Amino acid sequence: GGCTAAINLVAYSFGSLLKPGDRILLSEIEHHSNIVPWQMLRSRSGIELDMLPVTTDGRIDLAPSESPEYHGFRSYPNSSYNLALLRWLLASMIEADAHDGTPSPEAAEWRATLDKLAPFPVDANGIMIAGNQPVDKSHRHYSHLLGLYPLFVLDPDSPADRSLVKKSVEHWHKIENGKELAGYSFTGGAALYAAFGAADEARDLLHTFLTGKIGISKLLPNTLYVESGNLNPVIETPISAAVATTELLFQSWGGKLRVFPATPADWPAASFHHLRGQGAFLVSASRAAGRTEWVHVQSETGEPCVVKVPDWSGPLTVTGLRSRDVTEIAPGEYRLVLAAGQNVLLSPKGSRVTPVIRPLPLADTDRNIYGVKRGHGLTGQQAWPERPLPKE
Repeated sequence: GGCTAAINLVAYSFGSLLKPGDRILLSEIEHHSNIVPWQMLRSRSGIELDMLPVTTDGRIDLAPSESPEYHGFRSYPNSSYNLALLRWLLASMIEADAHDGTPSPEAAEWRATLDKLAPFPVDANGIMIAGNQPVDKSHRHYSHLLGLYPLFVLDPDSPADRSLVKKSVEHWHKIENGKELAGYSFTGGAALYAAFGAADEARDLLHTFLTGKIGISKLLPNTLYVESGNLNPVIETPISAAVATTELLFQSWGGKLRVFPATPADWPAASFHHLRGQGAFLVSASRAAGRTEWVHVQSETGEPCVVKVPDWSGPLTVTGLRSRDVTEIAPGEYRLVLAAGQNVLLSPKGSRVTPVIRPLPLADTDRNIYGVKRGHGLTGQQAWPERPLPKE
């Protein structure tokens, strides 16, 4: 039938890109139409087939796989890292299929696999590394927490998930006083805390990254970052710090545009311009005296839109849309009916605002945090000697 033909097409087209040793993941409950084409491809090209085992109660467990660099590269059954990736992949495929308008014959199988997939392994300290490995030591990686951030297959809006992720992040961050954390542990940790609205904890980790001791790492005067005694320049950590800062100002997950979701109380003024949200929205907003002044949303494709502003409730002043096209569906949550290319300006009822992004005042003591200061030289080794190549 059509499903078998589609799978054969994928195996013959995508399969031509695979090489010996590449792995295809299947489950023991697959229909033979989704097994035979891959077995034939294995015979032709030398790929490997991994079968997800299914328990007697129908649950799908993951075969042993890695959780990056935890106890080296040891493999674990039901690794939280890989469970999160697979959950996100399946949910994203299901969402894309529903949006496409041409349902895939395989969508029901994706849903069944997602429903039967093993839950995240949990102990008294929260999410474990894997089914047989607790978080029992300080470690710079937070790969077991990918289900919270950035994948959001765990939902901080759900009381049960929120309690679990809060306990899990705090345990990872504080075990053994965080002695093995590195620079990106602080930037990633800030994003993790921001994901469930812990604004002050997120801010503190960013401050530590910018001004404090960050384990084996060092933030240089030019904003670049090195590890291991200045020998290993690492590009992604300063980028991670910039992204984590935006997570305090704006987030987009769970079908909602979240404005100032984790902004610390000691940031009474803040603003951002054209941060992109899921669904092809450009969002700008301003905050003053500890309150959200206005939010501007531009839709590029006309997708469904829900805006969440934690410190708003009740009717709004709406510019650019009819008032009936803005509906409060929960305290501080508003559904907007926006066509492609439409813009709307929202503000508290009765307010008159001018949507201008203004520079924030900055104390002299906070200026020029980077760079070499007058009368001071660079400290520590600032050279990266070339390492000799290993002998063959």
